[in-house]
This record gives sequence, C-alpha cells and structure tokens, in this order.
Amino acid sequence: ILTADRTVMGRAGEVTFDRVELAEETAESLLDRFCKTRLLWLRLDESTSHGTDALLGLLRAVACAGEPVTREWSVENAARAPRDDALEVIEKLTRRLQGKTVDMPSQFYCSTVLGSEVAAKVLKETAPTAVSEPGFLRRSLPQGGCIWIFMGLNDTGTAKKNNKRPAETNEADDGENLAGRPEHTDSVACSGTYHHQISGGKIWYLRPCVDASVWKDSPVPLLPSSRRRLRLHCEENDLLLIDTRAWWHETALPRGSQPSVSYAREFFLPDEHGGEENAAAAAERVDRFTNVDAMYAERPIATGDIVVTELDDPTCEAGRSDDPNCVLCDVEVETKRGEVRSVMGIVAVRDIPAGDFITIAPSDSEEDGGDEDDEFDE
Repeated sequence: ILTADRTVMGRAGEVTFDRVELAEETAESLLDRFCKTRLLWLRLDESTSHGTDALLGLLRAVACAGEPVTREWSVENAARAPRDDALEVIEKLTRRLQGKTVDMPSQFYCSTVLGSEVAAKVLKETAPTAVSEPGFLRRSLPQGGCIWIFMGLNDTGTAKKNNKRPAETNEADDGENLAGRPEHTDSVACSGTYHHQISGGKIWYLRPCVDASVWKDSPVPLLPSSRRRLRLHCEENDLLLIDTRAWWHETALPRGSQPSVSYAREFFLPDEHGGEENAAAAAERVDRFTNVDAMYAERPIATGDIVVTELDDPTCEAGRSDDPNCVLCDVEVETKRGEVRSVMGIVAVRDIPAGDFITIAPSDSEEDGGDEDDEFDE
C-alpha cells in the first residue's frame, strides 16, 4: 500500500525512505531504522560543519597527502575532460572555491581512497571543521580507517548526450545529470558505509538486491509500486547510510555550479560482528585489503571468463574479499605469434554484473599482516 512518496507497507511493516531530521531521533532509533532497511537518509543538524570553509579545509588536507592520493585516483566519468591527476583537480577546485578564474573542465566525476595512515592525518588536520564522525554514531561503533573522497562538477547549461549516461528513471530532467559507475553492488565485509555530502549534491538511484545474504533473516523492503528504483537527491550536509551489499546503487551529479564533494567511511555494527572487539578487528582487517585501484567490471563477465592476464596489464590489482568473485591462477592464452603460453590471470568464479569490483581472496601473507605483493607475483 503506497502511503507516501517513499513510504510503503510490506512484509517488513511500514518503512520509509524519506529524509529524516537528525534532531528528531535518538541514536538508537536511527540505527534501528538502518538495520530494518539497510538504508538511512539523514539531514544533519547545523552543528555539523559543511560548506565552503569545510570543503577548502578538506581539499587542503587531501592535497598535502601527495602521491598516495594520485596513486589511488579513479575517474568515474571524465565526460570530454582530460583525465587530470588528483592533485591537479584538487588544486583547480580549491582556486575556483576561492573565487579565482580557473581553466578547468565543466564536467568530471572522480574519486580517491585514502589508506589508513593518510586518512588519519587528514582526520587530524580537518576535524572538526570538515571530516568528523557524525555525532549520532556511538564512539564504540568501529569504523574503517580508510576514507573515500568523491568529487565532481556538472556545470553546463547544455546537455550533451554522448557525454552522459543518464540513469534509468521516470524523471524527464535526469538526462542532464552526469552519471558515475553503472548500477552495481559491492563485495564488502562492513555493516555499511556513511556518505557525508559536504558540498553540492549527488543523486542516488537504489533498488534492493533481493539475493543479498543480509535479507535471509529479514524481509526485503518493498518499493512503491510505481517505482523501479528509489531516487534520493542528497544535498549539502546530508548523510546517507547504506549497506552496498544489499542495495543495487548508482549515482549521478545534478547540474549546478557548486562542486559536488562527499566523503565516506565504513562502519561495523557490533551486533553483526560478534561484539565490539570482533567488530574492531574486522574493521582493521578490512583496511589491509582495501582496493586502491578500484578495478571493476566494465561489462558483464560470465563465470569462467578470463578478466585480465599479466600480459594485458602486469601491474593491475584486484581488491581483496572474504567472498571473492574471481581467482588468481594459471591460464593458457594465445600470444600474437600464435603460441600458447601459461601465464598468471584473474578468472571469474561467478557471474559478475557490470560495475562490480573485481575481487580475489587475500593471500596467506596478507592474512598474516604482511605487505601486499604485486597482483601477479602472488
């Protein structure tokens, strides 16, 4: 029974996907809401820093991280813009926010992940002005040490269809949005991630992944009958908590002159990880296996397909997961000379939808806390 724009009655009872005002809820009720649907959209109170000053502080801190930011840079959608490196984009964004004239692309959508050590420095330099733990999250709630930074711009008055891949939706104006990766789910071990929108906006398109293991013990939330996907338009100072294993998701940047910048962190609910100590251990373990190069399937991949070999790219890396979708093994390939060679390759062990990250199991040395080796030297 449709009761509101994003509220439905289903097997899980009444669930709402509308934005919730933080001031009207307790920490316990918010986490209960999240556990029910694996999704929570919040409007933070004004005590949480955001806006231009917070954004400038974040960009300065990230720029100071230097080479790790560039190494972990991923372009979600470059439109027709040149693929500038991370530090150049950050420097241009900073100058633009300071009111200076900058020659920069009007459309781009990029991301980077800061490893634990670099993230700790950024947190120290920016908290509480930009990147800080949302107040409603209990201090005892373990969080991953890594921070994901998403930034982009869609400042154009002319829609260029060949630059955009409009998200599938009923809204006519979505052809103007700049889309990111195709719809996908993530292979992660955390309970969820929280995304704090500190500048501009971002549109999320969501639908439940009915096969996700999290729904085995609880009903899958039903969407309004008229909707194939939810459309959540996060604005500055909104916070979205989402279990990306349980929801197919895709994002897009709305048209506007303000840069869209957000950051994300993983969190681990003690009740889902055998207590606080085990949840903290899980957060630490996941940090070691974070995929910094964000290699993902650009097209659907069938079980048994060779994803990549050392001949294609000897330096590529796949993410690590306790539930990997690929395996690293010897494969036979035909060289340009017509010879058959045995080389190291990554092979899909199950069907992989377009947009999903490529993951393999951690090696024994990684399980023991050692450094990660080059992908094809394992």
